[in-house]
Order: sequence, then structure tokens, then C-alpha cells
Amino acid sequence: MEFNFDEFVKEKYVPREKVLTLGNFGDSSESVSWTVRGLTAIELAKVDAAIDANQQLAKLLATVTQAVSADSDTKTKVDAQTEILEKTLGVSGDVPDALIRQFAVFEAGSVKPEVPNRQATRKFSEVHPVEFTRVVNEIWALTGLGKLAKKKPVNSGKQEK
Repeated sequence: MEFNFDEFVKEKYVPREKVLTLGNFGDSSESVSWTVRGLTAIELAKVDAAIDANQQLAKLLATVTQAVSADSDTKTKVDAQTEILEKTLGVSGDVPDALIRQFAVFEAGSVKPEVPNRQATRKFSEVHPVEFTRVVNEIWALTGLGKLAKKKPVNSGKQEK
């Protein structure tokens, strides 16, 4: 069978989604539902760009810290502020690129709940590393399958007059 671009372009597509049931969280013995979807090509490019952005921000924070290291009082304040920035932005030179990529995939592909920021992503990955990896792997799997052709509504069998 030959690929038909004309039909392909005419077709409407929707993201593939899947609802995962994640293990027990906190004191509750209840499971949590997590809806994920596959990513688009633009989102995949943003995932790759997240690695570069993390490296650049880590270098910037290191440069600022070094620039004020002469004055010990200022250095202590800057170190504290740098730590706050790193935690808030989820940026650090000690986070491997592979994990930065997973952070970006987790954030882009989580539908419900929506991930509010990198700090939440990082904490979730630290507290629930297996469930975090499971969510990321499912997003990758859905991305690999591509979008679904939007189904046309099925006629209920009633004829219009």
C-alpha cells in the first residue's frame, strides 16, 4: 500500500491518551488516576531544548555565585538565593541530561493532573521515582504511536425528514 498524502492531510487527528492508575500515595491506600498523552514534534523539540536551557541556567547561576564570592557576607546571601532559584526553577548542574529530558516529557505529556512547574516535577520524581518513570515511559509509548484519526460520528440509524 502506498502512503496517500492527500487523504492524510484531509484527515483530522486527536492526541492518543491513556488513563494510568498509579500506586498508593501518602497515608491514603487509594490509587490515583493520571491521564497522559503522546507528544507532538514541536513538544519533542522543546524536550531537547530543555536540556540546553538547564545547562545554560546552571552556568549562569554558577557565574553569579563566583562573581560575588570575594565578600563572605554577600557570598552567603547569594548562595542561599541561588539555592532557592535552583529549587524553584528545578535547575541544577548536578541533574543528568537524561533526567532533564524526562522532566520535560512528564510536564508536556501529563494531562490530568496538569503539572504546575518544574519544582513539582522534581519533587514527584524524587518521592515516587518508579511511578514517575512509569508515567514518562507511557508518554513515550503514546508518542511513538502517533495521533489517532478522529472518528466520524456514527449515524444512530434515524433518518432525517
